[in-house]
Amino acid sequence: MKQLKNSLFHSFLFNYSSKILGITVSLILARIITPNEYGTFALALVFAGIGDLLKNFGVVDFLIKEKELTSNKIETAFGLIIITCILTASLLFAIAPLVGDFYGNETITELIQILTISVLFAPFGSITNAILRRNSEFKKLGIAQICTEIGGLLITLGLAWFGWGVYALALGFVAKSILLVICYHFFKVNETPAKPEFKGVSDILSYSSFATLSGIVSHFGNSSQYWIMGKALNMESIGFYSRAVSTVDLYNQVITQSLSPVMSSFFANSNRTEPDQLSRQYTKLVQVESSIAWPFFIFLGFHADAAVQILWGDQWGFIAEFLMYLCIAKAISIVTSHAPNVLLMLGKSKVLFKVNLLINIILVIAIFLSVEHGVKAVAVTICFVSSFCRILLFLACLKKYISLDFSKLFFSLIFSVMVSFISILVLLFWHYYSPLNSVIFEAFISSFTLLISWVFFNWIFNTYFYKEFLKKYYEVAFKKLFP
Repeated sequence: MKQLKNSLFHSFLFNYSSKILGITVSLILARIITPNEYGTFALALVFAGIGDLLKNFGVVDFLIKEKELTSNKIETAFGLIIITCILTASLLFAIAPLVGDFYGNETITELIQILTISVLFAPFGSITNAILRRNSEFKKLGIAQICTEIGGLLITLGLAWFGWGVYALALGFVAKSILLVICYHFFKVNETPAKPEFKGVSDILSYSSFATLSGIVSHFGNSSQYWIMGKALNMESIGFYSRAVSTVDLYNQVITQSLSPVMSSFFANSNRTEPDQLSRQYTKLVQVESSIAWPFFIFLGFHADAAVQILWGDQWGFIAEFLMYLCIAKAISIVTSHAPNVLLMLGKSKVLFKVNLLINIILVIAIFLSVEHGVKAVAVTICFVSSFCRILLFLACLKKYISLDFSKLFFSLIFSVMVSFISILVLLFWHYYSPLNSVIFEAFISSFTLLISWVFFNWIFNTYFYKEFLKKYYEVAFKKLFP
């Protein structure tokens, strides 16, 4: 548990630092890049995202979850990544003109081909990333991450400032991939492969093929609204929707992206040493994360207008009309957000593939039926259809494979429900009794009151999160400030 806390501390520390930089630059870019340009890049990124999934071919997850990791397996993984990256880059470069012709937009072709460059650099950083995550060396990962973010954001902002428009986003993305490889070069690990090998590829493929297929299915399902709206509506609609998603994803950037790599290695280690404790650990994780996420999404949905105005500016005001539905979907998904990690670390990649395939078939059909009614209808569809399917199917899988106790899980959510109810009362109070007639002032004073209330109730009820994290990190910080 001590290693988990240290890993979470370093993961959150460096992730917060890089995300603060990223959000700051995004505030500026949102006022330079138009919704139409942002939508064009988002659509190109959907197809380029296939390369991001194929380039590792599930090898990173394989190296993390493998119980006995030998040098031969690492070298074989390295060889497999080299081959898949070359094939993936060639495939993306070839299909880029077809995608551009389908949408009648040559810029999409150029963007996909630019983004393909990042795939070619993946073999030289993926293995190091996997080994560092397996060994829970999140301090090194964090340093590499923040250095990469600083360099990539400066390049993106500089190009955008000098009028490169949507190409600034693509070139900045590629720059970050190259900088990450350079940073990893300074963190040589003992298990670094000396050369690529191809003996034993079948062992890796038996796991990684389904893990990769599951990732591709999930990617296309989660991004189906983009490629459907790109054809049925226009690039501006994609831009608005994508910006709304990035607003909701502020939670993922700050919390989930810090938790996910840590919990992947934690669940893998638990499966190797204490497989009978996975259910209890998963329940605690949901309890902690829901108590953070639900008040956040209630606040964001309630103050959508102020949030959009502060973060992105007036040209993005339309997204406030449907932001609340995306917040509801995200809040519900918290209960099963780490279920895919659990299934992967248990070696159930085939099961995950089937679940993702079923969810995304249903979701794509629902989006096809709703897209003609506009962006808001798509957001409502995702809110209810995706959330219901994920809850139903992933909870069934967790019940089967880690014997998840539903009664304990739902009992653990009582505190989160209570804090959420208090959050609603606080928001309603300031909505009706705010001393100034300003949505921005109301949002600021509500957020401050919510934060104080949240900490207070964690302290009153002596929650697991308070005992194991808030209290201990406060004591550490206090001792450093006042030795």
